[in-house]
Amino acid sequence: MKLLKKYFVSLALLCAMLLATVQVSHAASFSVSAGQSTVSVGRTVAFTITVPAGCKVWTYSVAYSANLTWESGDLDPMGFEGENRVNQLVFRANDTGTGTVWISKGSFSMDGNGNETPSGSASVSIVSASEPDDSEPDYTPSTPGKSGNNALASLTVSAGELTPAFDPTITDYTLSLPLRTNQITFTATPSDSKATVQGDGEVALQGGENKVAVVVTAEDSSAKTYNITVKVAREPTVFFSLNGESLGVMQDTDGVTPPAGFSPTTVPYSGEELPAWTNAAGQMLLYLVNQDTLAAGFYLYDEAEGVQSPYLPIVCGATTYVYTGVPAEKESIPGLTLCDVEAFGHILKGWKYRDASLQDFCVLYLMDADGNYGCHTYDSQSGTLQRFSGAVFTDDGRTMRVPILYVYIAGGAAAVLLLLVIILAAVCISRGKKLRLPATEVPAEAPAAPGEQPPAETPAAEEMPTPEEPEQPAEEAPSQPEPQQPEENSPAEPEDEPSVPEDGPTSEEPAEKAAAEPTEKPESAVSPAEEAPQPPAPEHSLEDTLRRLPLEDLLRDIHDL
Repeated sequence: MKLLKKYFVSLALLCAMLLATVQVSHAASFSVSAGQSTVSVGRTVAFTITVPAGCKVWTYSVAYSANLTWESGDLDPMGFEGENRVNQLVFRANDTGTGTVWISKGSFSMDGNGNETPSGSASVSIVSASEPDDSEPDYTPSTPGKSGNNALASLTVSAGELTPAFDPTITDYTLSLPLRTNQITFTATPSDSKATVQGDGEVALQGGENKVAVVVTAEDSSAKTYNITVKVAREPTVFFSLNGESLGVMQDTDGVTPPAGFSPTTVPYSGEELPAWTNAAGQMLLYLVNQDTLAAGFYLYDEAEGVQSPYLPIVCGATTYVYTGVPAEKESIPGLTLCDVEAFGHILKGWKYRDASLQDFCVLYLMDADGNYGCHTYDSQSGTLQRFSGAVFTDDGRTMRVPILYVYIAGGAAAVLLLLVIILAAVCISRGKKLRLPATEVPAEAPAAPGEQPPAETPAAEEMPTPEEPEQPAEEAPSQPEPQQPEENSPAEPEDEPSVPEDGPTSEEPAEKAAAEPTEKPESAVSPAEEAPQPPAPEHSLEDTLRRLPLEDLLRDIHDL
């Protein structure tokens, strides 16, 4: 009995194993294959699932690994006898590794008498984008039939930038364009050359939002739509004036990125709420557009004073400056020319040096981190800033300049004055020597002949007192002789002594002196004092000499020097 029971159990197990073998055989009849063995990241690969020929009816679901992105094909097909048994799916590789596609669930009937579960899978090796793969072109079907590749390989625009950046798996984008943009051109390239594209090319636009759809239709008529929302800035309704320019407040600021440290807010103006941004320091910004150039940007705004200046942060080393344009009252700086200059990757209004040797430098009007305005010199070679050395700015921005011309004038005047002093000193020294020469070099008197009375000493005409003046006592010093004017181009010589007649005094002497002196004197009457030589005339000071110089002599000496 036990032996018989063991026999029946073994027979049942054998039947079960045979049945399992048949089911696996049926399941393996579904084929899943990849169009290539390797694919680079960012490129597409095709997987093909084929239903066995004996199936009367089938349905199944497709699953795939995380490093693959599905683009086209049926993930949950259903078919009947006589219909297409080939299902082609396109995936894009998004990361390196092994990409796998498999049948996850479903059922089929080979003869219509029962349902069975399909299975099958295929894999492809995904390499980095820089490595080559074995696909050429991007997508090549490996089996006959129509392609279901309805993806775009690229999508570009003639103005602005798509947000987010284009990816064939992403179908929704936004695009922000400036004021008065009335058209744009889309260029779309399909991944499969057999696919067709509609909706690209030149598209007309108007202010506000514009919807654009680019439709890609595959060879098998499956379609994919890429939607682009184009936002054209609307015309401003509020305007400000700055330096003669009309600036309008931009209404569409969704795509505007404020400077670091500023958060969005609103500010009331003429019954409207204007979009604005503010920071912890209390500074407020508006996003304005120039009505003439259509250039938009941030501007500093004060509720009491209105728009103050442009706002463009400039980072130089560890310091952040803000370019605020050039106020009209500060446009003129000596030695500089106001023009457009290139600095820190921007075209800014500034000054260039007129000196050709300073072409690598320019001057910018900036606001520092403390809110102080001033001019700074920019070195285009090193990309650095320093305070402008040609001017010093006060808090209100006024310039206190010391023109270098004044320095030159003062230096020239000092040099001329020094030269005149040297010339005057030389003239005085020369004149002093000339005046002292007659007094020191008086020729000696000839000795008197024996038995002859020496003539009485007659004073010079200049030393003789006038009739109106009283005669000076003998013990007083003689009066200062008047300087003799030398003849031009001839040395000064002492005048000949006047001759004195032997029989009496001259007619020019005073009557008292003539009566007092005898006409003849005996030799014994000559006193030693009369025979002694007369002492030289006392020297006079330089000041007295200059006072007695005639102007013509002084000018003549300066001319000779």
